[in-house]
Amino acid sequence: MTEFELKFCVPQAALPSLRAALLARGAQKLRLRAHYFDTPCSALARHRIALRLRLEGRHWVQTLKAVGTSTVQRLEHEVAVPGPAGQRPVPDLQRHAGTAAGAALAAALQTAPGAALEERHATDVQRLSCLMVTEGGCQVEAALDIGQALAGGLRERFVELELEHKGGPLQGLFDLATACVQHGGLWQSTVTKAERGERLRQAALQAAGQMAPGAAQPQALEQALEKALESLLVSASALAAPGVDDALVKQPAFQTALLALQALAHGRHAVP
Repeated sequence: MTEFELKFCVPQAALPSLRAALLARGAQKLRLRAHYFDTPCSALARHRIALRLRLEGRHWVQTLKAVGTSTVQRLEHEVAVPGPAGQRPVPDLQRHAGTAAGAALAAALQTAPGAALEERHATDVQRLSCLMVTEGGCQVEAALDIGQALAGGLRERFVELELEHKGGPLQGLFDLATACVQHGGLWQSTVTKAERGERLRQAALQAAGQMAPGAAQPQALEQALEKALESLLVSASALAAPGVDDALVKQPAFQTALLALQALAHGRHAVP
């Protein structure tokens, strides 16, 4: 199966009102403690694949996630794993055999033949979640996650809101996400919990002198973002050429968003 999910970082100032809004809609609390696995050469991380065993309340679930058709649509396969809550099960790759996510996992492991899996990092999260239904009939699972990533003796706290499409018109998901952004100043992020933990693990290795620093500097990231915007403008101009009917780029919502991005990017630089 696939999941279509939007993820947002939540500023501390917006946390109380967001928590209250979810509780008013009957949100339930659940503690999630996850362990993430990879090969010693990071074969899964290189292919943006996450394999985890997570204790959800008192029940273990093994989950595999892999790249889908976009950054917000991913392949996913979950399997309930029997066993006592106090004893972490052993990950079993055969639990995902015959699935699209399992095929992606098998392809990634071919780059590291014979490599054994090892635990790389973990997360400990308090989740507050509920199912929301928009006026248009879109069903969205809203999950507020307050937790921390753990790796190599380091920890990083985070607060995220995940909005996952469960059914109905997809537009409702984006309408709800827009309302959240406008209300609380949230910002969208494509960094998964697995990626967050892997970055923390690399930081721990660097601190221990076992890995050379390799994190991109903010200036380099900003330049990369500006190049991406330039590429988007070129492609959008080509798609908007005469003869291209019903092009996405001609929609007012797309043009509004594109102009807003340009205004933000150029607003950081003095215009002669």
